[in-house]
Amino acid sequence: MQGHATIESLKNRDFSLLIDKSGSMQTKDTTCGSRWNAAKEFTQSVAAKMQELNPEGFRLTLFNSSHKTYSKATPTTVDQAWAENEPIGGTDLAAALESELHDYFQDREQGKAKPNGKIITVVTDGRPDNEEAVARVIKNATLKVHNEEEVGILFLQIGNDQHAADFLERLDSGLEKEGAKYDIVNFKTTEQMSNTTLSEAFLDALND
Repeated sequence: MQGHATIESLKNRDFSLLIDKSGSMQTKDTTCGSRWNAAKEFTQSVAAKMQELNPEGFRLTLFNSSHKTYSKATPTTVDQAWAENEPIGGTDLAAALESELHDYFQDREQGKAKPNGKIITVVTDGRPDNEEAVARVIKNATLKVHNEEEVGILFLQIGNDQHAADFLERLDSGLEKEGAKYDIVNFKTTEQMSNTTLSEAFLDALND
């Protein structure tokens, strides 16, 4: 089903940014050198747009085998995060994503969430430790939202791992066949993002 979220619906919304800092992010297959370097450049752009849409700040989480969150983050926090972290370890995306969604639904029930819902952007090279766990977390979230435009998850792939791209495409296009109530995922490569804006990508995550 196609949604009808508009630019206006991106306002009064919570934003979170999840950054992959697993060991594979050291791979050098981008124009910026390592995937980690490319991720910083892209994250700065996303952070600036989130700050524009929600001046109160966003949640920034870096994840590998565990995860660390910076609350009320700003674009300046991105520089701090890169100074304090380096790519190492595994890719427990499922735990980081589940934590983010759990906190949002808890805030919603307590009346603390923004009225238009939440958008989560995940910057990753795309191959998590447990693909089925990631899919399950997203499918479970679709059963808790009040409508298809409440929560959107945008995956931005760094690097050129084809298996990872296939998995992220499954999250984007295949989960409704696997029991998801709505399609709340949008997946784009960094190359595809050169032909669109972040606002359009956010809307695609809500409207798919």
